[in-house]
Amino acid sequence: MRLNFRRKKVPKTEEHAPKVENGFSAVSVMGQSERESYKPILMLLESQEGKIYLHWDKPALEYKKCGICFPVVKLQLCGTELTIVSRDGMQESDVVDTIDMSDANPCSHLFISDNELECSNTSSLVAEDPKLLVRVQRAILLLQFERLSLYKSLTATLISSFGLNIPDIHLILQNTYPYEDWCYIRVDGSWMKVWAQVDTFQKAALKSMPRSVKFFKDNKSLTKKNLVCYIQDSGIVDEVFFVRDPFPDSDVSTCKVEEMDSFLAHINTIKYMGEVHWATTSPSVNNSRSSSISGGSPPSPSKRSAGVPKAINTHRRTLSHLSTWSNLSGDSSEQLKPDADVSGLLIKPIPHGGIHHMESMVRFVIPMYDCLGLYGRPFGFKLDHEDIDSLLFGLPKLPNIDYMAQEEFEMFLDQSSDTPTAWRDLKTFLSSRMKDPSRSQMHFKTLTYAASIS
Repeated sequence: MRLNFRRKKVPKTEEHAPKVENGFSAVSVMGQSERESYKPILMLLESQEGKIYLHWDKPALEYKKCGICFPVVKLQLCGTELTIVSRDGMQESDVVDTIDMSDANPCSHLFISDNELECSNTSSLVAEDPKLLVRVQRAILLLQFERLSLYKSLTATLISSFGLNIPDIHLILQNTYPYEDWCYIRVDGSWMKVWAQVDTFQKAALKSMPRSVKFFKDNKSLTKKNLVCYIQDSGIVDEVFFVRDPFPDSDVSTCKVEEMDSFLAHINTIKYMGEVHWATTSPSVNNSRSSSISGGSPPSPSKRSAGVPKAINTHRRTLSHLSTWSNLSGDSSEQLKPDADVSGLLIKPIPHGGIHHMESMVRFVIPMYDCLGLYGRPFGFKLDHEDIDSLLFGLPKLPNIDYMAQEEFEMFLDQSSDTPTAWRDLKTFLSSRMKDPSRSQMHFKTLTYAASIS
């Protein structure tokens, strides 16, 4: 796979695909060769959705829910779902609970304390043997890593395909001017419309601030007083890549190859994993939020002036996690040291009329890569699967569908890892394992396995 932006010579007999707007099929703007390039990634994503990471019958575990413990009859981790079957002694019946582990922030609910593994805000697993809890914790981390890493690789393919069709892609890659445009960011469980400003790699747009990706309440005043939050290039930055809308208005298709059109049409959100610095929660900011946030999903391009639809209930970041910024109006960068919120950020670029939404995504994310120095940018994308700084890092080569061999997972259980740095710990471990010549002799699940459980 190459991120090659040289424009193709199109034979005169070949018809150009029509330019489409957001809401239409993302695949319809590509030729057959581009369409074929998506199949390997979608096959891996489809296999991951059905992959069984753990399956235990009558494990020595208890399921603690709302302070009450129930014996676990069966535990299964499949795809992104943790299914726990527990026995209710009072009702003399089995109770099935399914917890979605495709959390926006890997390991956000995976703390082990006092022989108890937190699975969600209201539930946990309890065991006398802490090794059982460690195995569950690491299996959940692995599934999150595999799933999100596949979206990283999908992002590389999308950038390559759609970059070819952007007339001024050479100007975007040169990173000469700051990128500025409207977008939505996810704040406190709702979408907030903001003005984004992405600094170039050479210098920051605001002299009093470090090079960063900034989000303002509007484009009337690009000052610190009008700032909502920012991402600093020297902070903890893990990943930036495309994902499906985590909060769609309607059911979206699964990532099956035969449903490629619908699946890719819903890749409309940029996921940032790392530190976010938030402005103060003063009345002015709160008022801006109340006037800007009113929806579970951003409006379509044709209805943006009508406002955002009604909000949906999601995990809400408490005010204690937000940074306080007492010196917001100061001029010295020494004052820009709020406590960072490490829960990341979801960003949804707003397509312009007549522009496919994926083009808006590419125009937004490449300047982010340049500003934050990710994946080899601004000098050139790193494409080696064994390079820990590549979008393609660890990508399995079909027919293998595992990022980590079964023997390597057993090794990973013995690795010390702190929950806040678990993502980076896993990447470092996998990077070291990929240098082992004997790795090719280890056991990886293949497409044959995926077909047997489908």
